[in-house]
Amino acid sequence: GAAALILSACNDEPATHFQSGKSAQMNMKSLDQMLAQNSSGPKKELFASGISSLKDGNYPAASKSFNQIVNIDPQNSMAHTLNGLAYQLQGLEGDLDAMALAEAAYNQARKYNETNAFAILQLGRINVARKNYVAAEDLFSTVLLLEPGNEEALYELANASYLMGDVK
Repeated sequence: GAAALILSACNDEPATHFQSGKSAQMNMKSLDQMLAQNSSGPKKELFASGISSLKDGNYPAASKSFNQIVNIDPQNSMAHTLNGLAYQLQGLEGDLDAMALAEAAYNQARKYNETNAFAILQLGRINVARKNYVAAEDLFSTVLLLEPGNEEALYELANASYLMGDVK
């Protein structure tokens, strides 16, 4: 379902977009690549556990692992990002409070890494789901400034503009 499709946003494979049903090329790093980037020190096992839980669809367990990393390293943008993803996936399964937690986690990720394109992209998607299209357009535009070839952000920007009626 939707969870697998958001997780596929972390892969380099094409996948059907969870909100629109349209196909979009995914350009995000895979979860395994994220683990490799964070493969040193005491946080490695927590990242591995959290990523494994994400892949298994156990989002509360994933969030617990990422929250432990955040407690050890509060400025770890990747831990905040993956925690946001875990909360966002819980939200898509009906946990209404989780979407607000996802938004907070992505904002924290941005605070510690202003160029975290994945966190910014996901914030845009949350804004589209809330029908806050102006904010979504700004966020998707920011991703495109950071990564001009990001096809997901381009698709999402066009979608947000269409939904808002701003097709120029």
